[in-house]
Amino acid sequence: MISKFFKYFLTSFIFVYIIFVLLVYFNQEKLVFHPSPNFRMPPKSFEIEQKFIHKTNGDSLMTWWKQNNDLGDTFIFFSGNAGNISGRLFFVEMAQSLGMNILLFDYRGFGLSSGKLQNKEDLFEDSRAAINYLIKNKNIPQEKIVLWALSLGGTIAANLATEYSVKALIFEGVMKSIKDVALESNSFRYKILPLDLILKFDYNAVESVKQLDEPILFLHSKADSLVRYHHAETLYSLVKNSSKEIIPLTGSHQTAHDDSYDIYFEGIRSFLNRLK
Repeated sequence: MISKFFKYFLTSFIFVYIIFVLLVYFNQEKLVFHPSPNFRMPPKSFEIEQKFIHKTNGDSLMTWWKQNNDLGDTFIFFSGNAGNISGRLFFVEMAQSLGMNILLFDYRGFGLSSGKLQNKEDLFEDSRAAINYLIKNKNIPQEKIVLWALSLGGTIAANLATEYSVKALIFEGVMKSIKDVALESNSFRYKILPLDLILKFDYNAVESVKQLDEPILFLHSKADSLVRYHHAETLYSLVKNSSKEIIPLTGSHQTAHDDSYDIYFEGIRSFLNRLK
């Protein structure tokens, strides 16, 4: 009797577990990415040029371009896994204060960008479209480009930097990998999943950073509970270039740039000045 009950329980558990794994696998895009359905046009006072990058497959990426100098020094801004560029006016203002041009773009499926995320290569492709647009349409040499990335965006920027000779990178709250963040989260479900087998969006900055020779600035809050501070420390240790720096901030993953504004702004300004 006990043996039959145990077999029934074990069979039921395995069946439920397999269903759970399949549900996560086929719905992981919704678990990883949270694009906002609300898009706000930029205020006219910002004088932002808003254009689409049209791709050969018929899809298009929404971009914001703000020119603040004629020398070519330019940021490409990489968002994280949520929202859209219409919520990034803070960074447009930062670029203006720093005298840097800035290109912001929405990944496919975010904001007004069309298309659907199918696998991790899609965001790499979008990032190539953004930098090629700068090089070909704005005549910005890749050696003048600084990649500025938030959170998940750092894994995309790091990959792009292995393919293009950019000037430098700025990593803000950047993760080592999606898998590490999932395992460190408070959600038990991720700890029981075979992530190595089912993770389609297994973004990982570690392998890319190992290949880079560019200067990298890390800005990361020690109070960040979503992407913990040791992510920045690990990536920092892998950077070959001696012009690397890590600046500890305060505040949450989402608010550190506001809560530590003075340190944050001066850190970026000083880093850019050392690149001249």
